[in-house]
Amino acid sequence: MTETKSLEVHRCQFLDWDPSGIRAMAVNDEINLLAVARANADIEIWEISKKFFVHKVIPGHKNVSIRSLVWVREKLFSAGLNGMIIEWNLETLLPERTFEFPGVAIWSISLNPQQSHLVVACDDGVLRLVQVSTPTLTITKFFEKKKGRILSVDWSHDGQYVFGGTSTGEIHKWSVSTGRISLTIEINSVRKSKLIVWAVKALKDGTIISGSSKGQTEFWDGNLGTQISSFNSHGSDILSIAVSKKGDLAFSAGIDHKIVVFQLVPQEIEEPANKKRKTAKESEVSLQIYMYRWFMTQNRRPHTHDIHTLAISNRLGLLFSGGNDTQLSVLNIYHIDSSPQKVFPFPTIKRFIGLAAGKKLLMCQYSNKIDIWKLGTSNLEDKRISSEQFESDKTLLVQHPHLQILSFIPSEGYNIICSAISFNGDYFSFSDTIRPRIISFELTQTEQLRTKLLETPFLTTPAHVMCFSANSRLFLADCYCRVFVVNINKTSGCSLLKVFDPISEGGQKKKSETYSIKLIAASVDGQWGATVDSNERIVLYNLDTLQIHRELPILNSPVSTINFNSNGQFLAIGCVSCHILLYDTDLNILKELENFKFYGYNQKEWKCVDTFKGCSFNSSGDLLLFHTQQKIYVFELAVLKAIIRKDRSVTAKSIDESSVFEPITESVKVKCTIIPKYSPMLFASFLNDSLVVVERPWLQVMENLPKPLYRKRYAAPA
Repeated sequence: MTETKSLEVHRCQFLDWDPSGIRAMAVNDEINLLAVARANADIEIWEISKKFFVHKVIPGHKNVSIRSLVWVREKLFSAGLNGMIIEWNLETLLPERTFEFPGVAIWSISLNPQQSHLVVACDDGVLRLVQVSTPTLTITKFFEKKKGRILSVDWSHDGQYVFGGTSTGEIHKWSVSTGRISLTIEINSVRKSKLIVWAVKALKDGTIISGSSKGQTEFWDGNLGTQISSFNSHGSDILSIAVSKKGDLAFSAGIDHKIVVFQLVPQEIEEPANKKRKTAKESEVSLQIYMYRWFMTQNRRPHTHDIHTLAISNRLGLLFSGGNDTQLSVLNIYHIDSSPQKVFPFPTIKRFIGLAAGKKLLMCQYSNKIDIWKLGTSNLEDKRISSEQFESDKTLLVQHPHLQILSFIPSEGYNIICSAISFNGDYFSFSDTIRPRIISFELTQTEQLRTKLLETPFLTTPAHVMCFSANSRLFLADCYCRVFVVNINKTSGCSLLKVFDPISEGGQKKKSETYSIKLIAASVDGQWGATVDSNERIVLYNLDTLQIHRELPILNSPVSTINFNSNGQFLAIGCVSCHILLYDTDLNILKELENFKFYGYNQKEWKCVDTFKGCSFNSSGDLLLFHTQQKIYVFELAVLKAIIRKDRSVTAKSIDESSVFEPITESVKVKCTIIPKYSPMLFASFLNDSLVVVERPWLQVMENLPKPLYRKRYAAPA
């Protein structure tokens, strides 16, 4: 007879969390990173070497609109309509250098081939040259002013000229040495309104590619200003153009959510019919002459809404696209007709949803606010179902529906970086780009909410990650990789118990190293804590003695989620490669759960782009849950725990400070149940012996997106 377990599922679809659209992208093939700027001014740093996953997130501001991103070697620059150029520190996620153009909006920036200067396209019709190779950003030249806004800009291959597209339907060619315009190309319009040149790209052979508001992709001679080719490629404005490194492939995209491919194809030149006939000897040494011409070859619609930006990774041969539908699409540039990989925009590394199990509270972090909800309850007394029936669709009657008890909006206006709620639901904490804040709140019997901001003068730097251990302790890591342990008391206030400085504590970090802490976890009993940095180092802390316990060996795959069980005995580690490890804090044992092939499941489950988003244990610690965006995996650990305790030499490996972890080939059959019925998931976690699942149906997200361009779909070509 199968043992029954109580499992009540709180299926939450009431959160109105919506992702932001993509506005700009930039690829750095040297360090395998992709920068993605969203409409809320957040900048995501994606790792693209193996699997696509978010490496870091730079928080934005509600009054900032990013229009362009540029990599200068390993440095990232952004520019937007607020008139600021910012170099970002990828360790602290704060501005490193800034330069402001008062009262002038920036539409585009481009880096010269020598990687020493940025040319800035402004809405006052003036191009500015900014030097980035010096310790401070400085303007070195103002170019000749033209009427209208300069919306797009690009450098010639030799760095001697700059091409810019304007709001008056013209393409100008500026000489860098003189700053004067040497060539003007006027794009003819059949409309009464003037054209807008949204995108300009310069090729190595001197060809200029432009995309305008009339939906035409046009190729120009950059020396003479004559038109080479013109294609009616789009049904509306073209917003972005990308070109391969070889210069033989070009891609355009815009409001009609279509990506069009252009290819440079050689054509043999035929000899004139009246040309003198060659002798046999002359024919043997004659050469065939070819002329290269651009052709529109293919098109795809990987998006449902406007496409704002394109970026190419020449090393990987991939085309990235993004726009109003908030999804990141990935296509092979040589096989554009293949199915695109779609990356959903829901957060992958940092949790933005927290759970207070003591009071059944659910906290959701938005860009500029925090909402707290009280979960509903059911009136069904017998909720027992077998473990084989996890997938069954059994609806419980709701006695008390969910209730929103708090909506907190910080007054400063900066985007929230991280947040956490205590286990008993007495406190919540958050941090923006200024500093962390701790707030106590209480719901009285008359359902009146009392809140209080607690003083924390010792927390002066922004926090990247945070969590609560016991109800009265906050565990957080700031932008300088320092780890704080804060004791919280409603009457006496907050006190700082310990600061773990990575430079002074055990030599964990050298001054020349660049990394940040991306994950944090603490056991509910308050004994253990753990952090994971961007170099994939896992550090364990004993929060009772306030000392570093040990540093685990670096794993072969980046870590995407960690969590402790209730008593802190086990630390669960989930990797981007979908490998799972358990660390026993008592026995100092690191054990890897074997691949699905040992359990009889399809191994392809582990090779999808969807990676682990979170993990949790039930109250007894016998069940371990991992969830991706599409599925929930529940592991039964009773057998594994018994084997580890019985014989550590067969199924586990004791580690020391100098050892390097090696996966254990001995397979252990741990029962796993896959639950595929909830999708897409923002959050899934055990709530004692019940389950909380937070979904955001994609159709609800699409209802809040800007309306796409209407196009006829009957008896008409795409």
